[in-house]
Amino acid sequence: MIARLKVAREQDLVTITGTFANIQPGQTLELTSFWRNHPKYGLQFQVTHY
Repeated sequence: MIARLKVAREQDLVTITGTFANIQPGQTLELTSFWRNHPKYGLQFQVTHY
């Protein structure tokens, strides 16, 4: 799944990638992840746990 999130203290939306069972718009999430640079889509947050 790919999603765009509003992150506290960040002006732009952040792209996250990973496997998510059921996330909903407006939900608050705590993510464990790392940054990766996708060759076509640029910087993304690869989620390992949420």
